[in-house]
Amino acid sequence: MKAKLFFSISLALSLFTFSFRDSLSQMYWNQAASFAGNASSYVSVPNSSSLDITGSFTLEALINPSSISGTAKGIISKGGVLGTSLKYCLRMFNGRILVATNGAQRLISRSSTALSVNTWTHVAATYNSSTNQFVIYLNGVSDTSSTVAAAAPTSNPDSLFIGISGSSTPFNGKIDEVRIWNKALISIQIIAFRKSTIGVSGDGIFNNLVLSIPFQNNTGSGTLFSTMDYSDKSNNVFNRNVSAFDLNDRPSGIHQFSDCLNFSGGGGGGLTGFDSPSISPTSKMTIEFWIFPKSDNCGLLFKGSYSILTPDYGMKVSSGKLNAYINNTLIVSNDSVKKERWSHVAFTYFGATGRYEFFVNGKPGTTGNLTPGNIIDGPDSILVAAYPFAPNFTGFIDEFRLTCDLKNISDINNQMFTSINETNDNDASLNAVYNFDASSLPNTEGGPRLNLRDNVVFNFNTGFFSNFPQSPLNNFSPGQFQNGYYLSMPQKRIPVSGTSGTIKDTIEIFTAESITDMNIYVALNHTGESNLRLTLTSPLGGSTEFFANTSLMDSTDNLVTVFDSDADSSLISGRYINFGPKIKPQFDLDAIFQEIVQKGNGYLVSLMTAEQIQVC
Repeated sequence: MKAKLFFSISLALSLFTFSFRDSLSQMYWNQAASFAGNASSYVSVPNSSSLDITGSFTLEALINPSSISGTAKGIISKGGVLGTSLKYCLRMFNGRILVATNGAQRLISRSSTALSVNTWTHVAATYNSSTNQFVIYLNGVSDTSSTVAAAAPTSNPDSLFIGISGSSTPFNGKIDEVRIWNKALISIQIIAFRKSTIGVSGDGIFNNLVLSIPFQNNTGSGTLFSTMDYSDKSNNVFNRNVSAFDLNDRPSGIHQFSDCLNFSGGGGGGLTGFDSPSISPTSKMTIEFWIFPKSDNCGLLFKGSYSILTPDYGMKVSSGKLNAYINNTLIVSNDSVKKERWSHVAFTYFGATGRYEFFVNGKPGTTGNLTPGNIIDGPDSILVAAYPFAPNFTGFIDEFRLTCDLKNISDINNQMFTSINETNDNDASLNAVYNFDASSLPNTEGGPRLNLRDNVVFNFNTGFFSNFPQSPLNNFSPGQFQNGYYLSMPQKRIPVSGTSGTIKDTIEIFTAESITDMNIYVALNHTGESNLRLTLTSPLGGSTEFFANTSLMDSTDNLVTVFDSDADSSLISGRYINFGPKIKPQFDLDAIFQEIVQKGNGYLVSLMTAEQIQVC
């Protein structure tokens, strides 16, 4: 039989003290669009008021051209047949990027920064109508700029096109993450957003997002390739002979799928969603969050009447303890939620008996009974990451799930570290699941779209904005990676003190195992991941260092992945933003650990800094 080991450990970056776990939501069903390079291969979007831009704008996309020579190649264009009148346009010309309005070229990137074939590059162009300035960015860096008077695009009723800008300009290659904003983004926003899939509805900058096409659906099920618009402007998109390019279930150097909600600014806010059956449980309910609070008092969830403050159900943290509400009745637990570290929290309620139960980090907590009764099914909206008149939530939140059914401790633990989507949810029950991968769209077929309010943002591009905590969720589309793993979740600093040293943990085997396939899951945050060494030692004496001194792009400061000798991606420094969902270890685990292990014997996992050379 197969035996798998699960090792989870994390470090809270803000205080550089050990936290319990990290949890990453990850949209690993990622797809891109492949354009054939002929006049019949493109994407069209009918005109709408949101796309008829006559002022400032930002046009951006990830492109991977198969050829850069020859005439202009359309990336984004609006106006005329196939976009040929260039009311606003982003094009490639002989390996350079140009932006045009009203049929006239306004700016072209430098010849010294020409694009390369078969290479992904993030390209963006902005126009600020108040300053008349155009700017072109390559991979988030300003390449060139110019000021052109009277260059604002004029109104037109024509469709918008992707992958072409006139019949003689078809794009040959791959395009991904096409976005249009009716605002000139500033440099820091270009950098922050360029590696994320964005599907946000709400206040502030996201109200200026008028089109967002990541080329995959939001549920991870069925046909993954999609031309749906992730913005809240509901622009219809049509595929004209464009095919899928599969990027799922592999580490990436261009896409980050580990975003979470960021309330670190402390300015309050929350997310709201209209009433729907999936957020209106009556007889049974399970609520789950990953939370990283920075205070002992904060709101988490409210559904009910705001005006008279009568919750149908709700959750908050009060004096460091989890509280819940059912039918305006406060339920106080003895379960602590620690600051400055990730915790998985859950609450269940069964109306027929009035029984409730709290869970923290997969462990059962306070239980009790109310007067039996179903949950009030009111018409009010839901409020996530807040509670009326409670202190504002500060910190980070990830993977919110509401299920109209009871989950037991086994259900909660089996999916606690797994990012949920339509492929692995419980279709027997209504539910609302949000991965918060820079999107407020639900990741199952139930649940309303959530709207960000006030100062809520996402943990965009944590590799650039270093030292943000991330979450231990992982996901692998073919199945639930966590099933069959032994669990160990030590709470230790790495190293225990100083700048070098070793920490160790033993994983007990509960049944006799014949091991033929050894996989190790690690969930770890550390500001110096490139200085870490991870070693596994078996009870029979076999030992190997499966990770050593390998860095992620942009100083991402996290290591969340399954080490699997059968993975098709190898450990290479500086190639990936993260190593998930799985990656080859430094040495072949299967070759070293083909053995029979008796019940009670343990595997020793050691983590050491680069300065420590001891092999355990």
